[in-house]
Amino acid sequence: MANSQKGEVEFEAGGRTRTLRLDTNAMCELEAEFDLGIMRVLAHLELGRMTDIRRIFRAALDGKPSLEETTDIIDELGGYLPAANLLEKTVRLAFPTAEAANGKSPPPIAAAMTSTGADSLSNGSPPAAAKRASGKALSAR
Repeated sequence: MANSQKGEVEFEAGGRTRTLRLDTNAMCELEAEFDLGIMRVLAHLELGRMTDIRRIFRAALDGKPSLEETTDIIDELGGYLPAANLLEKTVRLAFPTAEAANGKSPPPIAAAMTSTGADSLSNGSPPAAAKRASGKALSAR
């Protein structure tokens, strides 16, 4: 069972329960892979590039599967939109808001999260940049 206090998001894929979590190791892995700070890495979610979604999804996924296995898991979820929505939930848990922190001021990194546009996926639609790039909205399978 996922522990939201630890930032875990649970989902089913391929008849198996999986967990996403952006812990310190996942964030460090992403920073090294993208050669960017974590806030800039997460801003890549706004661009809607499937290769970036897959890389971020893999880093947060339990068991650290290969890129091919990660693609299979994303496909089993129904594609890009369900995967992006799960990542959005995972990011929100990794960077809680002031309300979630019992009214305390959010740490600077959580405040910065709001300015990256990371909550643009919360309505289930693809990021605006992806819509512009394709000329039409992307849809889940």
